[in-house]
Amino acid sequence: MEILKNKFLVFGGIFAIFSVILWSFVSVILPQPFKIAFLDVGQGDSILIRTREGKNVLIDGGPDKSVLYKLEKHLPWYDRTIDAMILTHPHADHLIGLIETAKRYDVKRIISTGVVHTTPEYLEWLNLIKEKKIPAEPFKKGDRLMLDNGISMTALWPEGSLVGERVDDLNNSSLALLLQTPNEKILLMGDAQEEIEKNLIQNYSSIKRSSEKRVNAGNLDIENITILKTGHHGSRFATSSEFLNAVKSKYAVISAGANNQFGHPHLDALKRLHDSGAKILRTDESGDIIFTITKNGLLRQRLD
Repeated sequence: MEILKNKFLVFGGIFAIFSVILWSFVSVILPQPFKIAFLDVGQGDSILIRTREGKNVLIDGGPDKSVLYKLEKHLPWYDRTIDAMILTHPHADHLIGLIETAKRYDVKRIISTGVVHTTPEYLEWLNLIKEKKIPAEPFKKGDRLMLDNGISMTALWPEGSLVGERVDDLNNSSLALLLQTPNEKILLMGDAQEEIEKNLIQNYSSIKRSSEKRVNAGNLDIENITILKTGHHGSRFATSSEFLNAVKSKYAVISAGANNQFGHPHLDALKRLHDSGAKILRTDESGDIIFTITKNGLLRQRLD
């Protein structure tokens, strides 16, 4: 009886291993839905994109190692590659998780603004990029990252190159990114505040933009946005009423830590969002916020 029991245990173990390998193989060859997950990393930002072709894009990493547990949760166990790692701006609540991820994952390319910052964390980040010989490139307005066929991400801000430049307000140096799929538009604002929102309205909205500027904008616009990642964790100085009137977003995602010391999201910002009609989703209340876009363009949203 004991021998028979051991045989069943061995057979069961082999079957389990075979099932995992088979499922991993099937998941690689079959087309996957496009997913964007706004990760609950406390008081910070981190966004994971997984494309239909299995590419991984990580935008910001939060203030600590929490993002590593999120990657293990949302990526297949065998996938240790980040195809593009994007730093919107070098504040610690966006940066530290990227440092930890770059130490443990195979990062194919890094995108940032190249702005000058001198904190120990940022210097560690720069040294790590150099040490691991990760290709790094600066992004500015108009630069584009192609993800899958028909899916792209374009920088709308900063206006010009910030490589080697010092700025007074790092929040407003944030990369503002427009993610476009065949049927949806997703606007990611980093920590950009009202000053930058006014610039985007001027250049990418018909509210104040002339027909000439519309042509020069390369058919990019911030109108009828499906998902808006609000600027600066729901600060009172971001997500203005004028901006919300321009983007008309269906969903508004706020990334903030529970009971954080900054009082994010601010009641003024929440009221403006409520008045705009957007469905408000918060990582401090709901945890990870995941949107799935199927091949036929169906958008699904779930909380995790």
